[in-house]
Amino acid sequence: MRVLVTANGATGHLRPMLGLAQGLEAAGLEAIVVTDVAKTESPELGDLASRVLPDVNEEIGIDRAAFIASQISRAPAERSAAALRYFLAKSEAWLPTLTGLIDELRPDVIVRESTFWGSWLAGELTETPVATFNFHPPRPASRLDAIAGGEFSAARARAGLPEDPELSSIDRWLTLVGLPASWIGTDQPRRPTTHLIQPPEPETTDDGSVDELLSGLPDRPTVYVTLGTTFNGEPGVFEMVLDGLHDVDANVIATTGRSIDPASFGQQPEHVRLTRYVPQGPLLSRCDAVVAHGGYGSLMGALKHGLPVVSVPLAASDNNTNASRLAQLGAGIAIHHHARSPRAVTNAVRAVLDDGRYQAAARALADEIAALPSPTDTAKLLEQLGQTRAPVELPWPVRE
Repeated sequence: MRVLVTANGATGHLRPMLGLAQGLEAAGLEAIVVTDVAKTESPELGDLASRVLPDVNEEIGIDRAAFIASQISRAPAERSAAALRYFLAKSEAWLPTLTGLIDELRPDVIVRESTFWGSWLAGELTETPVATFNFHPPRPASRLDAIAGGEFSAARARAGLPEDPELSSIDRWLTLVGLPASWIGTDQPRRPTTHLIQPPEPETTDDGSVDELLSGLPDRPTVYVTLGTTFNGEPGVFEMVLDGLHDVDANVIATTGRSIDPASFGQQPEHVRLTRYVPQGPLLSRCDAVVAHGGYGSLMGALKHGLPVVSVPLAASDNNTNASRLAQLGAGIAIHHHARSPRAVTNAVRAVLDDGRYQAAARALADEIAALPSPTDTAKLLEQLGQTRAPVELPWPVRE
């Protein structure tokens, strides 16, 4: 069975879908990744088959760098609406390419990450069932439409599709949520087509860089620091985090992202080592805590390893919500914008290293995640969707 795995090329959106695609391939399905970055720009695509979408920044009138800068300057309450409109505009611009790919490749099923609405529209136009992968708790589509000022309904009309007042077509078939149940909570009842799975991430191998970074460091706790790859250039934040870690009795491994030169932060103490990139999985297995920005991949990567997190949310629309939920569950500490300071970082990192309650809460989440179906297990769901072309509802046999 052939599955198109569709995602925006931003690292936080693409990485989970690559892990999902690898899981589907391991189960014997054919997965083709459709995104707007080439393999040369995203080495984690590896051996996966892929197709590259065209650059539509000029067509929609805003490029990625301008969008990032505008999100940093916006009030937090305005970021979600702006992000929805931006990703929807890209999706609409890609619609002719997507429908052409579907006509060419004839997939049985399409899987889209939650902001890739082009697959929703293309699936409707080509009568191809579409599954959604969510890296946040699902929200009713009608609520998203209200936040975006009716743009989803308008996009549907522009595509020549019939009215769908509740936008039930967006998540009609199957929704995969890569979160443990306790993270989602009970505020929103889950639809019968919603299935929780392990947070997927692409397989990474230790290329020796982890040993190199840790070589010569004393035998004491190790803290991993990442601010992601999209909003990591927000002025002053990385400097603040590093200042706060200077006085912590721990080894520090910090990744700046490929776009930022570690040398730009100047000379660091011996216990603080900076690099652009390191394989996250092999490093996390040797860490005791994480300082991160509240992005899905960093948070779930840490929690899958049972590591407590200090979250310093940035301008991505989900960062503040994720940081708050982390703190509510007791698996870490959130340092929101109004509370940022080197001293806050120092105190928070010391707390998650010294207070066993944070570590116990993180381990409980790790156990909960481990009990969920793997990306390979979810192949059964997609096979059912492709074969029956009917909504896939609970219960379903996750393990033989």
